[in-house]
Amino acid sequence: LRAVPFLEGLVRQSPDPVTRDYAAAGLGRLARPEAVDALVRLLADTTLDRGVKEVCVGPALAALGPVAKPQLIKLLVESPSAGSDKQFDLGIYAAQLLAAMGPGALPEIQQAVNGAPKHVLARITEATGKIADDRAVEILATVAKHNDPLVRQWAVVALGRSRQESAVKVLRTALNDSNAEVGRWTRWGLEQHGVNQP
Repeated sequence: LRAVPFLEGLVRQSPDPVTRDYAAAGLGRLARPEAVDALVRLLADTTLDRGVKEVCVGPALAALGPVAKPQLIKLLVESPSAGSDKQFDLGIYAAQLLAAMGPGALPEIQQAVNGAPKHVLARITEATGKIADDRAVEILATVAKHNDPLVRQWAVVALGRSRQESAVKVLRTALNDSNAEVGRWTRWGLEQHGVNQP
């Protein structure tokens, strides 16, 4: 598609913000893998302003829906950790876009959990914690059994924010965690569900 490189170029170097917005939205209407690739390149471009990524590129990727899912899963799993010195984590952004897709993203996220490194588990927790589905709770339950207490803490916080009733059972199990911080956040999580602990 000739339109894809043209629109990608306009997002990178547009004469004005309105043209840039229209170009990004145009890519978001092209339900083609080539458009997804262009938007992912824009998202990964370190020279592109973060505001442009959040206001134009992200919504265009979200608009592509299931067509963008394979590439977003790849970013979730394969993009390197941003590290503490960087503010923009490509994988976290992918997680947020996958969360916006809802339950349809869960089968692929489920496949990514086992053996995932810590930074990928952070992204998985970010995505599944925002999806209202019992399968998301199952994924968080797996993460809540991780050997790293910080990872378990992320999981119980996400379970506390979940609106699924099934999260309560997982949180009750986590009350027995050997780590004090995990236990504290587990009690917080139960309180979010209206379950008060002594």
